[in-house]
Amino acid sequence: LEPFFFSDGTISVYGQQFLKITNFTLTINNNLQDKRFIGIGGKGIKDGIPAQRTYEISLTALVTDDTLFTELLNNDENNTAGATPSTSIDLVFTKDSGESLTMTFDDYYTTSNTWTIPDDKGPVTVEATLMPRTLTNCTAVTHWVLQG
Repeated sequence: LEPFFFSDGTISVYGQQFLKITNFTLTINNNLQDKRFIGIGGKGIKDGIPAQRTYEISLTALVTDDTLFTELLNNDENNTAGATPSTSIDLVFTKDSGESLTMTFDDYYTTSNTWTIPDDKGPVTVEATLMPRTLTNCTAVTHWVLQG
């Protein structure tokens, strides 16, 4: 009954694991708008009107190979779907209980990236925010009832 922890998953881009992630956040905003209507039903009843769903991936990582990040930075969002090798962002979360969550995103772009080069010549880190437009696959294997 524990949540999905990133320590039990992988992030891959171009079919390879993406950097060494130290901090990761996935935000999904459904942009539901509460609306009340006059004339149909009661004015006390609200409906949730869906709008464009948005996604945001924020991460902090140790740079092990800048090739993947350079490709991600230079790719334009309209040229990612169907590319060879695949340019999808694949998130796979697993638990020891056999539960898993797999998400694949296409059509994404980088909104910010900060490269930190320490004075002591230690590891280079990057803080980045990616904005995927399309969730192309979401597969959940769980004992919980999923609604929606």
